[in-house]
Amino acid sequence: MKLYKLFAISVAMLAFTACSDDDDVDYNSNGGVTVEMAEAALTVDENVDNGVLNVPIKVNGNPNGMVKVQVAISTPPQGGAVEDSHFYVTDKTVFIPADTKEGHVEIFIKDDRFKNPDHSFNVTLVSAEGATIGGVKSTMVTILDNDQTLYGRIQGTWRMNGFDGFTDGALKERRCVISGVPSGMDGFGQTLFLDFSDDDGIALRVEAKLVQVQLNGETRDAIAMTCGQTIGTYSSYSLVLYGSDGGSIYGGTLYALINEDESELIWASNLDFAVVAALGTQIAGFWDYYYDLNWNRD
Repeated sequence: MKLYKLFAISVAMLAFTACSDDDDVDYNSNGGVTVEMAEAALTVDENVDNGVLNVPIKVNGNPNGMVKVQVAISTPPQGGAVEDSHFYVTDKTVFIPADTKEGHVEIFIKDDRFKNPDHSFNVTLVSAEGATIGGVKSTMVTILDNDQTLYGRIQGTWRMNGFDGFTDGALKERRCVISGVPSGMDGFGQTLFLDFSDDDGIALRVEAKLVQVQLNGETRDAIAMTCGQTIGTYSSYSLVLYGSDGGSIYGGTLYALINEDESELIWASNLDFAVVAALGTQIAGFWDYYYDLNWNRD
């Protein structure tokens, strides 16, 4: 979470620089304007998309200028989520322009790999300028643990390691984000998405399945990737995943085994990971080619 925290600090500094001179801000002067939390309670998955939760604050009435609010974070005595450990707040001062009438407290949720109970914290309005504080002063946020199952624990950011089949050099430092399907939707518990970019910054997304395979008489958990799927685009080309022996490309399924402590995904396929550029049904050539792949927890 070091990157998230640095990002949060930098955003906070920008907000301070842009808005710290209150003499330059036209605050609301109309009467009857109140500000309150939009929800008394919210729940968020520990592995929420992009790790970001926006807690809404709404303005009631007809403001003719900016409303500025300050929030505080508190945790219940039992089952409380800890700030700067379970979550990080970008800025506790929120500026709400008159024409939007809604602001947000941006919070980064940490997705750990450990089974723990759901835990909560409160976001509370403590002061307002350009408005009075209304009836709903606080939002209780509950972070829902996603680590009770392998499907939840496997999601997150991984480092990709291996070799470039074109140069035989080690892959440049890169990350792969594994995500899943929200609960209640088709594919939940099985379908995964592997998102990463290549050396040219082209975004690639591989759809995969969480499966079990037999290896040397042992049942192993694995991620299975079906060949022939389009995983990205470049100009008029489709970028398609295949297996390869270094010369030809093949269909079928590629597997990455999950090791015992769930900290590494180990390439288990006889074929290597190849991305080809295609125009319709015509293969134009190799785009990317990786071998001896593995993924380690970031």
